[in-house]
Amino acid sequence: MQWAGARSPRGITPDALNARDGSSVVRWVRGQGSLFLATRKGILVLGLPLIAARTPTHTWWAHDSGCAWTAAWLTVRGRRYVGPRELLDDPEWWGQLHWLDRHSYRRSGHRPDLIGVVGEGRIPIEVELAPKSKPRLDAILKLHLGWIAAHKTSGIIYICGDDKGSRRIERAGKRVGPLSVGQVPPNRAPGHDQGTQGRGLRMARASSEPKAA
Repeated sequence: MQWAGARSPRGITPDALNARDGSSVVRWVRGQGSLFLATRKGILVLGLPLIAARTPTHTWWAHDSGCAWTAAWLTVRGRRYVGPRELLDDPEWWGQLHWLDRHSYRRSGHRPDLIGVVGEGRIPIEVELAPKSKPRLDAILKLHLGWIAAHKTSGIIYICGDDKGSRRIERAGKRVGPLSVGQVPPNRAPGHDQGTQGRGLRMARASSEPKAA
């Protein structure tokens, strides 16, 4: 059970939660499937200290779907992770961004979408389906580079909508350095068999280790 971004401590199944009015279904008008959301009542049934997610608007649908596919991809592979709702209440994974755009100096907060757990290591996961400005993307990668240098994390995974998005992350890694970015084959990425155009998500891994020749 991963809707709330954490495993159910009681082993409650989706059907059981739905029977208690603990979930809602959000259907998309373009034929791209549905999202199941845990309601406030569902969160209480699960016994999780989280805030229920709001019904996604059309502008957030692709991103929320990407996060859901990534969570499912991790779950079926037996991987542990920290979900988006958990990260909202965890100050450890909040960072400050600074960048300069064409008009002014900008500053904002940032947190990854998910955190993958591999043994004692942590790998932030960013679902990047809409392109950000180069300065802002560079600022995010610099934040991750600092976490890697401080041994807080061991790398970063970007989930992109297509190869163009993956290449954009690769170029940003070269600008920021010393980040080594490589694409993962599409058939190993989350949701590779989904999408109305037969095109799934792409994954790019980055670390501070140089690529092998």
